[in-house]
Amino acid sequence: MRLEVDRRCRGVLPHFFQDGVLWATRGNRWVRSTDLGRSFEVVARHSTGPQRLVSRVRAIDRFAHVSPFCVVPLADGALAFSGRGMSRWRRGTDHFQPLAGPVDFRPMRRGVCPAPDGSVYVGEYRHNGGEVPAGPRDPVHIWRWDGTTWTVAWRFPAGTVRHVHAVIAHPNNPDAFYVCTGDTDAESKVWRTTDRFETLEPWLEGGQHTRTCDLIFHDNAVFYGIDSPLETSGVCVVRDGEQTRLCDTPGPVYYGGRNEVGHLWFGTSVEVGPSVTTDRVHLFASRDGGRTFSDAFSRRGDRTPQLSAILFPRGVVPGNAVVFSLRATWRWEGQMVVGRLVKEGCALG
Repeated sequence: MRLEVDRRCRGVLPHFFQDGVLWATRGNRWVRSTDLGRSFEVVARHSTGPQRLVSRVRAIDRFAHVSPFCVVPLADGALAFSGRGMSRWRRGTDHFQPLAGPVDFRPMRRGVCPAPDGSVYVGEYRHNGGEVPAGPRDPVHIWRWDGTTWTVAWRFPAGTVRHVHAVIAHPNNPDAFYVCTGDTDAESKVWRTTDRFETLEPWLEGGQHTRTCDLIFHDNAVFYGIDSPLETSGVCVVRDGEQTRLCDTPGPVYYGGRNEVGHLWFGTSVEVGPSVTTDRVHLFASRDGGRTFSDAFSRRGDRTPQLSAILFPRGVVPGNAVVFSLRATWRWEGQMVVGRLVKEGCALG
């Protein structure tokens, strides 16, 4: 199996699909596409003044993080996170407005979770002592924003976890959320609440094998990728309470996605660690609903200090398409890729 690339869109970072429409940023512009990137409509601008000028130069913006690296949908617009903080866009307006709050860190892309009740959860992602702590960890929080007020939804006590990788809503239960934490063996768990964070209990705990940054729900199963530079990473599934490794990967897995026809995928990163065996990012994908995964696409990292990775929009991709963006990859850096998974030797998916 391989990825058949249909088009590449320079400078586009896809954030989410909503009712079949792709919402993305293109530098300072907030854009949408109803035809999977064949055309884009500019809806709003993110920054004004000097910040706007910086966002035009990708070589600078990729490190300055002026343009949003994470945008999630709201009932009346969207909430964006960038290096300058949070901002909010309301439908019918042509710009984002700065939003004050306690989020003075850069959350991971799946560390921000829009909830069915209209609130937003944000998991703290800080250095917090490094992967191998030299001292005690600070407490770690999950913040909740109800559209007006910020409150602490959950507090991990000092020394419990390093930081939060992901907060993910259950697709069929508005009271249930999953929280992925790292990074040591004792800290690498998937937690679950079924009462909107009144309680939070471990759901998966297996050391580096349950260190993950994303969960994909499909066909009564939960798929995830192992994010560990210390031990061999891979793609796993939890079905009927049983955890199974489906394949190994040559680097840590950050994020995943799926489309309407049931194709699933996960992307690897390039970073330093004893289990990382490649200088390329890889797309591991499945055309059979997650029974088997194989390496369908790869690109070499571009040798900059920024970690090479594949970034996916949240939501379900229409039809049989695959949509992602490449970060810190040779010649394809900052480009959105639209393609299809096809069998080897076939021109059609």
